[in-house]
Amino acid sequence: MIFENRYTIKKRRENIKIALNGASGFVASHLKEKFTDFIVINRNDSEERIIQKLKGVDAVFNLAGATLIKRF
Repeated sequence: MIFENRYTIKKRRENIKIALNGASGFVASHLKEKFTDFIVINRNDSEERIIQKLKGVDAVFNLAGATLIKRF
């Protein structure tokens, strides 16, 4: 899916289904506010479960990252 401009993205936002990996973070929390139809991919999901969840998804946001603060 190609977006022409920001206006088009705002106009189509209600119709877009997104998938989020790393959904507990700062960026994902804002995406969940903006997009009404989303699914969350958890780190414990099996490959089969992920494939089931991705059916009908228009965009995937991989926001998973490494922990910045480590315990010593």
